[in-house]
Amino acid sequence: MKIRSILACLLGSAMLLQAMPAAASYQSADEIALAVRPMSAGDGIFLSETSRQIFVSPAAAAAGTEFHAGVFIEAERAELSIITMDLVSGSPSITFVEDTFRNPKLSLDPESSVYHLPDGTAFETPFFPYCLGTLSEKGRYNAACYSMGNSFQENGQRLRVTWQYGPLGNAETFLGGASDAFSLVEMDVKLAGGIAPGEYQIGFDATDSVAEDENKSRTIITSNTSVENGKSAYADLVPGLKPLTVTVAPVQLDGAAAAFCRADETAHAVPADIGGTAQRLQDGTLTGISLDDPAFSYAAALPASVTTPETAETPLLYDGAPVVDADGKPVSASYRIGCRGDVDLDGSVSASDAARILIFAAQKGAGGEPHLAEGENDAFAQYLGDVNGTGAAPEINASDAACILIYAAVSGSGRPPDWQQILGGTV
Repeated sequence: MKIRSILACLLGSAMLLQAMPAAASYQSADEIALAVRPMSAGDGIFLSETSRQIFVSPAAAAAGTEFHAGVFIEAERAELSIITMDLVSGSPSITFVEDTFRNPKLSLDPESSVYHLPDGTAFETPFFPYCLGTLSEKGRYNAACYSMGNSFQENGQRLRVTWQYGPLGNAETFLGGASDAFSLVEMDVKLAGGIAPGEYQIGFDATDSVAEDENKSRTIITSNTSVENGKSAYADLVPGLKPLTVTVAPVQLDGAAAAFCRADETAHAVPADIGGTAQRLQDGTLTGISLDDPAFSYAAALPASVTTPETAETPLLYDGAPVVDADGKPVSASYRIGCRGDVDLDGSVSASDAARILIFAAQKGAGGEPHLAEGENDAFAQYLGDVNGTGAAPEINASDAACILIYAAVSGSGRPPDWQQILGGTV
């Protein structure tokens, strides 16, 4: 058994030497892509649906946190033989945790487990499956890994991996053509406490590109292109490289980011309208800030006008960067927008709205607790009914009804009504 192991190691070394000649012939390999993806995360980290970006809350960044990431092959070629890659963190504050590295050739559980491919195909194996494994016609899993080496360097900021398929051969169909269902390698990634806000990338080192020096690209794919007279011919390819973006948010909003807005005021909607408390990450600590801070803004404008009441959302930014909640999820301010004076919420301002306000005011004056609308719509209706006020603490009375009657009369005459002219007394 020892002799076989020694021979396998020697043959693997010979294969590596043969596959990477001094004057490699590099080609484009857009059909092969290596990608870093997040796989799981702790509190305060949000994984985006695209799997290409994660968001870290200021609280998690201040305390320090970890997430689990893997390298995936998002496309493949049947003649794939060798992968050599350098994975880099991009910051001293982001490091790979060496003792969590998963080598698929060595990841063996005491008992077999059942796994599934995206098409529902089930297979059972004691190995933790990875992207370059193969399945036989009978559904038997094979690790399909002749050798894999890895080394961690530069205080955990760099990981070098070399993978090689079996001797003088090539895998034909990795996991039934669904290789990106599982990772190539994976490990925990640690974010040091106090990491500064900003965007970081975990990606591949290809600093010496093919255009500059074809012999120095640090991330390459080697393919067995043909076999003649018992000897293999190889081509070294530079794959497509897809890094993972780690966004450490500058500000965290705790509370509901929701507000009411009148259709004639949508251009003036500001973050100070919404509720909640904000904390900013600065110099590794959290400090409270006001939503009146001019660095707050919206990523998109609200609708210029609405007919019937509707809800619109726009991402909340601070100095142009996403604001997140305590879970790291980017925050969108949610505005419920309606027409000023439309207390019955039917999309029009008419005499019936004025009549409803007069009844409301009379009942309130008599000591009652009246409502303009049912349930959760009542607060919104009162906000719209306070036509000559701010709506923040609605004071609804006969003067609001009078303004609505003027608006309805102007509209009935065929002229476009303007609330600012009506409220300013110029109509």
